Order: sequence, then structure tokens, then C-alpha cells
Amino acid sequence: VREFVWWYNGHPDCAHLSPDLKSSDTVVVLGQGNVALDVARVLLQQTTELAKTDIASHALASLEGSSVRRGPAQAACTARELRELLGLNDLNVHIKEADLRPDRVIPSDDNDGHVAGVHFEKTVLQEVGDSSKQVTVGIGQFEDLVCRMVLKSIGHKSVPVDGLPFDNHKGIVSNIQGRVINNVSDGATQIEKGLYVVGWLKIGCYKPLSC
Repeated sequence: VREFVWWYNGHPDCAHLSPDLKSSDTVVVLGQGNVALDVARVLLQQTTELAKTDIASHALASLEGSSVRRGPAQAACTARELRELLGLNDLNVHIKEADLRPDRVIPSDDNDGHVAGVHFEKTVLQEVGDSSKQVTVGIGQFEDLVCRMVLKSIGHKSVPVDGLPFDNHKGIVSNIQGRVINNVSDGATQIEKGLYVVGWLKIGCYKPLSC
């Protein structure tokens, strides 16, 4: 999903991409977080509304010819992101009682590098013992969903930057309010003069993406 987000946000490394939005009316987005929901919003929002944002012009042109006009089945996200999705004109959201867990991707018979669909197993939530924790359990019922694109949004972690202190557990450059810090031998911290960090490299990958 990262490359797709970079594509519609105008990242130069992904401006050359040509996602297939015409040959099918269905895109499968794997994931239930804010990034997955933001991708669904961009795919579903009217292009007249997207044109008011700073979305990349090549992405807007492609979305204007898109055949994708279906809503997400379920999402676990912040209230603000959900309100943005529910506020889209001409969009109805239907939440199924049974969730769907991707079992395998079905390749295209044409061997053209595209997918033909996703094979899902239906799941239900069950409590673990006497605790309030719930886990998804497959119920042995399967469903094939025809699509030509699958976007995986099940987590992202930043990678270290050469020469900068990196917290591998949090996936961020060590910082205090954006100012890069280094640990010194006595356990104290030292602010690196003139070095700052922003975005996911500063706070970790949990904030929504917006055009």
C-alpha cells in the first residue's frame, strides 16, 4: 500500500506507476487501520472533491476514469477517519457480521502479473478463556472475491537512517519533540544540533495519511 499512497500523494519514486483502476470495480484492501481507510477514501471519493485537495494530477486523472465504486466491509480506525469516509457523497457502508480473513490470492489466468481475486475464509470473534480478549477464528466457510488489485496495509516500520540514532523497538529516530538526540556513555541524552525529524520517522506509523 505504501507505493500506492506515494503514487496519489505525488512521491517522485512512484509517479511512474499505473495502477489498474479500470478493468475491475473491486479493489481489496487488506488491513483495518487508518492507512487502509485513507486508501479506501481516496478510491471512493468523488474526483470533484479530490480535485480540491493537493492530490497528484496524474493520480486524479487516473481516478477520474476509475471503475472502482464499492465500499469497505469493515474497518477498525479512529472516529475522525471513519467520519470522513461516512461523509462521502453517494456512499453507503455495510458492515458484515462475519469478518473475512484472506486465505490466498488467486493469480490471473493470463499470467500478466495481475491478480484475479482473493480467496477468503469467514471468521468470528471468540473470547479467550475467562479473559475479555477476543481472537478471530475461522469457521471453515470460504468465499472468492473477484478483483484486479490487492493493497496490503497491515503494518509499516521505518528503517534506520545512516548516522542517526534509531530506536528499533519503536521504529523511530530517537528524538525529543522532533529534535534528534543521542545517548552518551553516562546514560544521559545529547541533542544533536541542527538535526530534526518529522512524520512517521518521528512518531511511529500510526497517524492517518491525507492528501
